[in-house]
Amino acid sequence: MNRLIGFSTGVMFASMGPVSEAIFQIIHSIGCNHVEIHAHNEEHVDELSCNEEVLGAYVYERFKSRSVHLPAMAIDSDNALYFGRATSMFLSQDACIVIHPDFKHDFDEITTFFPRGVAVENMDNRKKAFRTLQDMRNLFVRHPELKFCFDVQHWIINDNPVSDIPKIIAEFGDRITCVHLSGIGRNKYHVPIYTVGQHDFIRALETLPPHLPIVLEGVCDNVESMWTEFSLVKHILT
Repeated sequence: MNRLIGFSTGVMFASMGPVSEAIFQIIHSIGCNHVEIHAHNEEHVDELSCNEEVLGAYVYERFKSRSVHLPAMAIDSDNALYFGRATSMFLSQDACIVIHPDFKHDFDEITTFFPRGVAVENMDNRKKAFRTLQDMRNLFVRHPELKFCFDVQHWIINDNPVSDIPKIIAEFGDRITCVHLSGIGRNKYHVPIYTVGQHDFIRALETLPPHLPIVLEGVCDNVESMWTEFSLVKHILT
């Protein structure tokens, strides 16, 4: 498979920790060549830091590329420094770091702790800012050093058309480091696309360069669900 496709380690959070060897083994066994480590809170970052050697070796032996999602990264410099140290192994191996832009971050300060680069993600309908392309454009003008993680579900849930996604890829192609992909469930939550039949979300990514990872974020009940989702995306895009 030439295209990079993998899961967030948080897709089975109800039954399995997102920073555990077990979830990495599952993602690898399905056939993914990318993995995104979902460290949702400081406890997860602690686990990542404590198991850095074991997890790092496993991740780099089995996955062609990787990213680290830190959605709840604290703002103050002490915590930013801690998060930076805790993910140092992954950073040293060119992992993409993804954070949310809707805090009062000092981006100049944060990028000093993540010298390999930081990607910010467009937000969903629950947030007050960074939901529109213009919000993201303005942010990138102020901070041209930032990269872009484009979230398909967030884009559509803000009443934006699926048909515009190729235009976003064309406009931000040099800045995009990865794409988050999932379907929209009844409660507007992240669900596997195969469960809701929103195949056009996948087809909209046909122009995405194959070296840019697609991270599947639909929350799954079991490994079979993960396999079905991965197989569908792979079939449509490869």
